[in-house]
Amino acid sequence: MVSLYNSLFHCHLLYALEIWSSAAESLVNELYKKQKIAIQIITNSKYNAHTKPLFRKLTILPLPELITYTKAFTFQSFIQNLSPLSFNEVWKTNREHRMAGKEGRSFSWKPVFYSTWRSFTWIVRRRGKKTRWRF
Repeated sequence: MVSLYNSLFHCHLLYALEIWSSAAESLVNELYKKQKIAIQIITNSKYNAHTKPLFRKLTILPLPELITYTKAFTFQSFIQNLSPLSFNEVWKTNREHRMAGKEGRSFSWKPVFYSTWRSFTWIVRRRGKKTRWRF
C-alpha cells in the first residue's frame, strides 16, 4: 500500500515543491489534510485516527516537514554551488550584498529565498532544537 501511496499521491506532492510551497498557508493546509486522509486510507484506519503515529510507522514525512526539508536542501545546494547555473544570479548572500555596497552600488534588494530561510530557522527554533544549522 505504501508503494501505491508513493506512485499516486506522493509524487504529485514532490513536483515543484520549492515553488508551490510558498503559496498561501490555507492552500498548503488543504493539501496536508488530503495527505492525512490518504495515510488513513492506506493504513485502513478510522477517519478520526491520529496521523502522527501513522506517518512515523510508514516512514513518510508529513507535508510541513517535507516542505522544510526541501527548502533546506535547495538552499544548501545553492550555498555549496551544486544548483544549476541558471540559479547563480537569483539569490545573493549577505556577503555579496555588503561587497556591492562598498563598491558604491548600493541597493536594497532582498533575495527571494530570504523569507524562506528566515521561516525555516524560525521553525527549527520553535521546535526547541538547540543545534545551529551551518551550511
